[in-house]
Amino acid sequence: MGTRAYIITFVSDTQCENDGIITADTDKKQIYRVNGNEDECYRGIGTGDAPMQYLMKQAEEADRITVIAIVSRKVYRENAKNSSLTHYELFRRNLITFAERLEITEKYRKGGLYPIFYDFRKSEAGDTGTANDIMIKGSHEQTKGIINCIYEIIIAGEPESGKTAYIDFTSGLRDTSFLMTSVIQFLNFYGIGLKEIVYSNFGDQKIRSLLHITAITDLIQAVNSFNLTGNAGPTHESIIDVVMQS
Repeated sequence: MGTRAYIITFVSDTQCENDGIITADTDKKQIYRVNGNEDECYRGIGTGDAPMQYLMKQAEEADRITVIAIVSRKVYRENAKNSSLTHYELFRRNLITFAERLEITEKYRKGGLYPIFYDFRKSEAGDTGTANDIMIKGSHEQTKGIINCIYEIIIAGEPESGKTAYIDFTSGLRDTSFLMTSVIQFLNFYGIGLKEIVYSNFGDQKIRSLLHITAITDLIQAVNSFNLTGNAGPTHESIIDVVMQS
């Protein structure tokens, strides 16, 4: 059934049209470097543009690339600045452009874009999607709904295919960013390999990797497993080594 890559991100309300092209006269403030690497650059105009291009490039090894976008009511409904498109519509169009630039159009077309609605009320289901897509902000239903949606898209969908995940922490408010830590553990529980976790720093135009931080959580789980069963699992020694070297 092939391999599938899932990129999970938040869509910000700072969307702008971005062709992804870097030229000699491109504004330096729009050039983001991966961990400061001068040879690996992406053009960022909106908050999450650069890390999305980087993660789509990293995911090209898969047969299909699926983007899961957590969107707010404002992002889904309000038009972006100086645009006739909403923030979400502009985000969707940018992804198509990025896929073309990265020469992964067919892989992205097969995987597609799935929105997960963050702060919608159940009464709004009629114009935003099915009832299962609708979250209630500030309640346990919000978290449960997001996790259920991710389960349906990643875990339940094509269970026989090989799956990996990529996460962008750049956009979203603090509560949604914190929620993503639970999503990481959820994916880990189901054996979905995390290939990369990033955020982009607006101040120094860098895309920074956060993947090494997950080793700390893995270590805690290994210690807990050892206390309960006497077996920390086959990888606990390598996990400890990663944490000590980080």
